[in-house]
Amino acid sequence: TDTGDAYIGFYSASMGDIVFGRTATILDDLGIGNDYLFGIKSKVDEFNFAGNEVVKYKIDKGQFFGGVAFVQNKIAKSDPTKGYEKFKDADSNHIDANLGGRFGDLEVQGFYGKTKGTKEGNDQTIVALEAAYTIDALKLEALVSQNKLEKTGTSSKTNIYGVAATYTMDAWTFGAGLSNSKKED
Repeated sequence: TDTGDAYIGFYSASMGDIVFGRTATILDDLGIGNDYLFGIKSKVDEFNFAGNEVVKYKIDKGQFFGGVAFVQNKIAKSDPTKGYEKFKDADSNHIDANLGGRFGDLEVQGFYGKTKGTKEGNDQTIVALEAAYTIDALKLEALVSQNKLEKTGTSSKTNIYGVAATYTMDAWTFGAGLSNSKKED
């Protein structure tokens, strides 16, 4: 079946977690506020940060955390119809990573991702920085991101700035956010 995640993993409190199979990559965690990927489609122009042939490693040491993930599409060599639909061919791949730290009520993390050979034959690079500050039940967050899409002979960048706030009261969570995207050709 192709429904949901299907992977095998090895988990260690001291050495981190590693999984192999069909699952999301590190960039799937990118985004602020309560909305999936902060509701900004331009961040994921041609890729959705998941795949069938994923290797992902994550480690969390309390104050510092990070991870790296790699997606390949080698199954498309034997049967192109079974390859991952977001990739162009068997030579396409994706790598992404994050690194972050917690300093009291402040959490900061940076993301990087590079896709080679999207379905449309393009390359995509994403760099992002997030910060979140928690005051009791109120969480304030900010995001700065740049997405570079390289097409044959052309290149375009999208700069994204966002802020969000969430307030949790019992079983209720209230959220609001504002973003601005600017495309540069």
